[in-house]
Amino acid sequence: MSCQYLTRVNCPFFYVPSFSLRKSRGNWSDLALSSILTTKMADSMQSRTVKTRLLIVSDTHSHAPKKSKTSPFPDPIPRCDVFIHAGDMTNLGKKSELEQVVDWIAKIEAELKIVIAGNHDMELDAAFCRSQGSDRFQREFTPAESLALFTSPSAVAAGIFYLCDETRSLTLSNGATFVVHGSPWQPVFCGWAFNYPHHLDRWNPASPIDTLTTAIPDNVDILVTHGPPLGVFDTVINSGIDVGCPWLKLALERVRPRLHVFGHIHESRGAGRIQWHPREDEMHREKTAALEAELRATAELMDSKDRHRAFDNKVAELFKEHPVEQTLLLLPEPLEKPVLIQCTHLDVTSEAREGKGKGDINGVLRVGQETLVINAAMMSRSMRPINPPFLVDLDLPVSASFVQDVCAEDGTSVKSSSSKDGSCSTI
Repeated sequence: MSCQYLTRVNCPFFYVPSFSLRKSRGNWSDLALSSILTTKMADSMQSRTVKTRLLIVSDTHSHAPKKSKTSPFPDPIPRCDVFIHAGDMTNLGKKSELEQVVDWIAKIEAELKIVIAGNHDMELDAAFCRSQGSDRFQREFTPAESLALFTSPSAVAAGIFYLCDETRSLTLSNGATFVVHGSPWQPVFCGWAFNYPHHLDRWNPASPIDTLTTAIPDNVDILVTHGPPLGVFDTVINSGIDVGCPWLKLALERVRPRLHVFGHIHESRGAGRIQWHPREDEMHREKTAALEAELRATAELMDSKDRHRAFDNKVAELFKEHPVEQTLLLLPEPLEKPVLIQCTHLDVTSEAREGKGKGDINGVLRVGQETLVINAAMMSRSMRPINPPFLVDLDLPVSASFVQDVCAEDGTSVKSSSSKDGSCSTI
């Protein structure tokens, strides 16, 4: 087996085959594992990670990859282990548009393809379709058929995982395991799909005003939402206002995932690294708790969906008093000029220590202390496809079951691990 078909696990001298770098999975026995894995290595792998490549897009708005040297959305799309689309796949969410989206996503050379909807993907929001009136619903919408495009046996066989307020634990053939949460919702925005009132907290554990929503679990590694958190790549250019969700911002700090991917605000496309305050920082915990309490007290007064502006104004005042964590940003790119490169590449793996990373945004990610945040919108504010995808190299844990399988073939015993089991089932 040629070395070009091998991906390195962050454990000395140990390599495993990566599906993303070849079309067939091959035979594990080809690796002659018994000659390269010792008992000591097996024990160390329990806490080790594997470098995993993700290709990330958002807000493609019915634009498919194009065979052109000058296209920011290249065809073929670069190979990867995981492909992520953070919503607004279409312009109007019609079934015909969604069929085209599923077609090009299915062809991507990636083992897993994680997809969520956005406010433009209207037919994936059945409740929104019904709210448009029975006559229009019967005449224009087919939500069940549109959803089936992403959940059909052929879509599943192509590696597509459509998430709508869902958390899944997934494992790749390279042994990487991760927990991902996906949600298409964003605060009310121009009467589109998947909207919720600004004062409603969908993202955190239940409260008196929040009894029917689904919180983001604390153990999430990769968070995919369509809308941004408040103050993170969410600025609208004309007004200069930050339009992200304050509740999502609180959830992001609570969960502290390795990666948060979103889109929605085209003109704020970019990537950065949030450095969180230490969890043991008692003063910061007290300030955060006080901020949340004031937010909830303010939200309880918002008894009308027409009072978004009043709530947003109060939120802006409260967050000015809240300590802002440091965010290291990429160099800004022109908003209205084509970016003639295939991908924006970020490396936050342990290998970046060896001088492969460039700039503050790259370099090894400190899990639990930092979160890589990416607004992956491909469209400009004027709806022109100018931004390339993000290609991200990220260290993910090696699953306990993968270690056990390797050791079983090698005849090596290994202690049980508390790592995620890597099962591919809904939590």
